[in-house]
Amino acid sequence: MNRDYRALIEELQRNLYKTGNQTNVGMLIRDARLKRYLTQGELAKGICSVSYLSKIESGQHENTNVYVQEIVQRLGLELSHHHTQDYSKTMHRAIQLLYQMDIQGMKNHRAEFKDPIVTAEWLVDFANRIARQEDATDTIVHLDKSRRDFNSLELHFYLILLSLYELSNYRTKSLKSAIEVLEMIPSENPTLNMLNHWVRARYYILLGKYTVAGFFLSQLMSNYGTTINDYWKLNVLSSQLLMFGLANETQVATSLIEQANTIVGRSEWYEYATAFYLMQEEKYTKAMQLFLQAKETHFGPSMLGMIECSYRLGNVDRLREYHSVLLDQASGTLFEKIGYMFVLATENNAEKLKNYITHILQPQFAINSYDYYHSIAIEFVKEYFRSVSRYKKVDSLRVKR
Repeated sequence: MNRDYRALIEELQRNLYKTGNQTNVGMLIRDARLKRYLTQGELAKGICSVSYLSKIESGQHENTNVYVQEIVQRLGLELSHHHTQDYSKTMHRAIQLLYQMDIQGMKNHRAEFKDPIVTAEWLVDFANRIARQEDATDTIVHLDKSRRDFNSLELHFYLILLSLYELSNYRTKSLKSAIEVLEMIPSENPTLNMLNHWVRARYYILLGKYTVAGFFLSQLMSNYGTTINDYWKLNVLSSQLLMFGLANETQVATSLIEQANTIVGRSEWYEYATAFYLMQEEKYTKAMQLFLQAKETHFGPSMLGMIECSYRLGNVDRLREYHSVLLDQASGTLFEKIGYMFVLATENNAEKLKNYITHILQPQFAINSYDYYHSIAIEFVKEYFRSVSRYKKVDSLRVKR
């Protein structure tokens, strides 16, 4: 899904009239006129001038404009109430629900629409699918076809949604392209800007660039911390906790846990992030307890965490049991394949482990960025080369941060 977003933004800047957040009824009027094989003169006759109709079709007049309403009536268009209210309310409500991950609220918001006929309705539908982690490919394809009609708010929202979708599928190239264009689009919507910071932080965490990710997370907290609800504040703290766990910054991580413990409730990420941090602190038993809780929302990574803890504790039977569960419920995933790496590591067959990592895992790491487990895999391979006195190979595999 590599899209030419720079061309899109250039087209937007060339052709977009300053319609603010108004619904683009003009686009619907134009489409309906062309379907009826009417010229602008024929449609405008007795209502307004051709030049005025041209401005209506380009979106320069509000939907409540009396001439717009007469044109709509002449064409016999049946517009939902969303076409005649302030368009920003529809979009801002969707943004707010997405930011709060209020899935039921998003379902209710989507249910207010009938057949999707304007971009806003597709965006709300897209957001609803993203929030529920469903395949949103059909919606993306449809929006791609009509994206030249986006206004700046729609485009910004769409790119945020697309970024979240790509993050969930670990596609970093198209995600990078979307983020580059997001930097070119100014926004005065604080909630959208918070989502923007969040997406960038998650992107750099995915790449293993924890310092850069921390920059965006800290900016999010410093700029919008007073307006963030408890759910998202915990999500941000959890991401910071995960990041500093990866970086072995134990003092900062401890401070984050203290902050999180003052907040009522828990986010979906908190148990997993805390478990991961405890695992880095070599508190494997406590980590496993939290991984067990976290697997309800983050099954694959949590089971993998339990496998690694079992490996570190030397509990081979428990390790194989957890891998069996992972194999049964998430067969073929990278989590399951990495889990098998730990199984092989307990069998004392260094050659087999080296071959598995080289031929099975390395190609996967080239597609998906799992920096932490890639580093562990490299350590296993380095240990093999040490055992056969191939020290130049060891040096060539050193992970550079």
